[in-house]
Amino acid sequence: MMEDLAAIFSSGTNIIILHSNADADAVGSGLAIALYFDNSKLLAPSGISRVGKRLLREIPMEVLEDANLDDYNNVVVVDSCTDTMLGIRDFDWSRAIVIDHHSGADGRNFRHSLIDEEATSTCELVWSLLKSEKIDEIIGLALLTGIIGDSGNFHHAKADTLSRASEIMEASGVDLAKAFSMFHMDDNDDISQRISRLKGGQRLKYLRKDRWLVAMTQVSTFESTVARGLLNLGADVSFVASQNKNNYRITARANPKALGAGLHLGNLLRDVGEEIGADSGGHDGAAGLTGMGESEAILNICGEEALSLLTRDSK
Repeated sequence: MMEDLAAIFSSGTNIIILHSNADADAVGSGLAIALYFDNSKLLAPSGISRVGKRLLREIPMEVLEDANLDDYNNVVVVDSCTDTMLGIRDFDWSRAIVIDHHSGADGRNFRHSLIDEEATSTCELVWSLLKSEKIDEIIGLALLTGIIGDSGNFHHAKADTLSRASEIMEASGVDLAKAFSMFHMDDNDDISQRISRLKGGQRLKYLRKDRWLVAMTQVSTFESTVARGLLNLGADVSFVASQNKNNYRITARANPKALGAGLHLGNLLRDVGEEIGADSGGHDGAAGLTGMGESEAILNICGEEALSLLTRDSK
């Protein structure tokens, strides 16, 4: 499979699509492929995150906001396998080469796919595709930044995660501190995130049963930051919603104790999404849900479902 994909990428032109508000893992994956196979372009139809933009400032590359996909031999999707997360209406997944580590691909037909839900990040899968004794330092920086981002600064890293990160550092010579610097905030970022955290705290609701705490809140930006912050405050699971007119997005995070009890946020939001007609994606400790409607009602459904799963053995 790896050799086949590498041969495909080498033999034609590639358009690499990044998902909506592309994070470090999506941008790092896309950059690494585009830098390794120089017949490639990046497409971000629905925006790029703060960390993603910082990585692109460090590794400058043109990112298209729109493109005619028919102009390219290979349509590559990284770090996504759902319509809403991708941000392209009526996307034809049957022509896509998908590289991803999220759940949600069930029932879809892809041209080719490299999907591993056990991987902590998509960058790890891209490394397995590019794997060589020597890669450029900038490719190493792109991959390592993505791994750091999706592993929560290695807090959720598995043995394979650390092994692959070490291989990347050895093959590229990239400095770990350099990759971590991509996540440092400037003053404007810092004050905006702090305000979002405070607003999230003001609007906080929580559910408790036995020893478990599930927190829920709503903000307009920095949902992931707020979700992680709620775990730091003491929640076992957090759900943070943002509402844009009739569309909502819910970001979920869980701590190691909840994961150890068998909670899988990707599966939880997949089930909720199927029930209410929303799109989901994610893995055990981090997942998202997007759809149309009122976010407050969906937050309550997610919170109740998480608490039920965590306490099912105590009934």
